[in-house]
Amino acid sequence: MSYVVTVVRDTPIEEEEIRDLAGSSPKFKVEVTDECCALRFASISGGKAEYFVLSGGSLDITSPSDAALEAAQEMAKVLGGRVIGEEGEDLSNVSASGGLGTVSGCGPLLGSILLIAVLLAIFWLFN
Repeated sequence: MSYVVTVVRDTPIEEEEIRDLAGSSPKFKVEVTDECCALRFASISGGKAEYFVLSGGSLDITSPSDAALEAAQEMAKVLGGRVIGEEGEDLSNVSASGGLGTVSGCGPLLGSILLIAVLLAIFWLFN
């Protein structure tokens, strides 16, 4: 199951800003195709490369690792933005080192909490 995390701000994030971010850290590299501009993230500790895709003035990453979530939080600070989960939750200040704040694959505990919240909302709506 995938989970999308987005770096957003009030004004659109521009490709030039992505290039500046890439130049500021060896963890990032810009990759541009006909379809999109992406920021390739490679953790210093290794692991698979992950991509932040520039789309509609925001940066999207699907099922980020803890290291990528931390990178998203750092980028949001530099860009004057926030990190938002696909359910609208603000992830700008959550701990990315495991537990409830983990969003890699949505994390079983977080998924269970969201499921319970949805079921309670449906119950209250129809009773």
